[in-house]
Amino acid sequence: MKKFKIINFILLYVLSTLTSVITFSSGAYAQDRQNSYLNLSVGVIYDERISDAPDDISVSGTFRKYTAIQYNSEDKTLRFTPKSVGVGTVIVSNKKGDILYQFTVDVRKTDLEKVAREIKNLLNTIDGISVRILNNKVVVDGQILLPSDMKRIHSVVKQYGTMATTLVTLSPVAQNKIASFIERKINNPEVRVSAVNNKFILEGMVDSPEEKTRAEIIAKMYVPDVIIDEAVADKKVLERKADVVINMIQLRPPPDQEPGKIIQMVVHFVELQK
Repeated sequence: MKKFKIINFILLYVLSTLTSVITFSSGAYAQDRQNSYLNLSVGVIYDERISDAPDDISVSGTFRKYTAIQYNSEDKTLRFTPKSVGVGTVIVSNKKGDILYQFTVDVRKTDLEKVAREIKNLLNTIDGISVRILNNKVVVDGQILLPSDMKRIHSVVKQYGTMATTLVTLSPVAQNKIASFIERKINNPEVRVSAVNNKFILEGMVDSPEEKTRAEIIAKMYVPDVIIDEAVADKKVLERKADVVINMIQLRPPPDQEPGKIIQMVVHFVELQK
């Protein structure tokens, strides 16, 4: 009986310890979630997700002098519109008065407008892009025609660190234009060049292996530099490895050989009799 009592006591102790640990962990998580520090900039709209909030909430605190707040119950988002410099608190509660979220907002004078103007001036020669301020960052977005423009955009944005980012991609129109240019340089009406998924495909019919090799060499000379996507660089997406130029040109079969030369002989003979 003593053994059973000791075992029961040990089991009860272990269970109570586990319960305390779980309760402490969940409480610490709730505390971390409820006390968030937000850095905001005057005039820059910022959205904060509060996924566990109900459709009807109450927002209180000392924030009203520094920022306006709107709640979108459909996507559970608080939209902050900062208007003056200062530090305030935001308390999100339900109908019962339970505190769901608590934020400390630090509104500072923004330099993003100045950064946006400087980036626009540095990139004003590049067509197809736009410069905007979104979620406390200057965002360069759009589609460009030349990989060399991407190099310039990357160099400019990199100078501003975390204040700026780029979402610019290479336009599919650029790929088609390069394919047409390669086709003109090959200068063979029976060879076609098309752009598919950042690859250049050579198709058609030629008379010799030399013509096929020549077309591939010309295509590789004019293929643009490869632009590495951030998702690929971070290994979130793995691209299939394949040649940029895919040569599918076929050789025309040789014509049937002509028959050999025909020699015609005319023989005259005379028969004599005695």
